[in-house]
Amino acid sequence: YSYVNRQSAQFNQLDRVIPFQGRTTFFTQQSYRPNQFQGISYKAGLDYYLSQKSTLGVLFNGFVNTWQSDGLNETVIRNEAGQIQSKPTTTTYFKNPLTNYTANINYKYDFDGKGRELTADVDYVRYSGK
Repeated sequence: YSYVNRQSAQFNQLDRVIPFQGRTTFFTQQSYRPNQFQGISYKAGLDYYLSQKSTLGVLFNGFVNTWQSDGLNETVIRNEAGQIQSKPTTTTYFKNPLTNYTANINYKYDFDGKGRELTADVDYVRYSGK
């Protein structure tokens, strides 16, 4: 079993100068995106010895993870004289849950103890995410 709760952030500042058709436009853009990742993973298994030659085993493992990010982007657009022409602001929100479940049932029969054996496995896997 393990658990993680990690927080981080991204900060960007862009200054752009765009000449177009004899005029120059200046863009100053700042964006800030705090991120959070939470994850749980687990694994459990059991072997049951039916006899000296036969073993039945089960194994379960998987994870449940969630990653989310909120963002704010602010831009100031100025003309050649430095006058503000526009101040668009955008916000974003992103949340992505991911899960993975795996189950295994296995059987082993050892014929002679010298490597001759019969094995059988049945697996089930389920992934989901949005």
